[in-house]
Amino acid sequence: MNHAERCPFSSTPVSRLFHAYSQRQPASSKLRIGPTRGESTGEATMPRIQTIEKTGKQWKLGQVLGVLAILVGLCMGFSGTETEEIGTGLMVSVAGVLLWIGSRICAWWYHA
Repeated sequence: MNHAERCPFSSTPVSRLFHAYSQRQPASSKLRIGPTRGESTGEATMPRIQTIEKTGKQWKLGQVLGVLAILVGLCMGFSGTETEEIGTGLMVSVAGVLLWIGSRICAWWYHA
């Protein structure tokens, strides 16, 4: 008893595609396109591939903290009246930029 006799769904395009893949034959040799016996006109398509983002949470956290440090430093710098307060705000902003850049580089480098 062959595959077509055992399986009641063997006439569907997807089952022919699966059978062609399991037999390591080109899918085009097993698929027929077009409606027959009440089938729909849709073609058999491969399943959609979902991309998984692998950036680690620690690098994302570093990027968020870097942006927050930039914003806090800018607020400190612009609201300060003394040179020391403005300098502190500028240093916090520069540290935030370095943290953000470093996190972006590490996220790219480690992909984890």
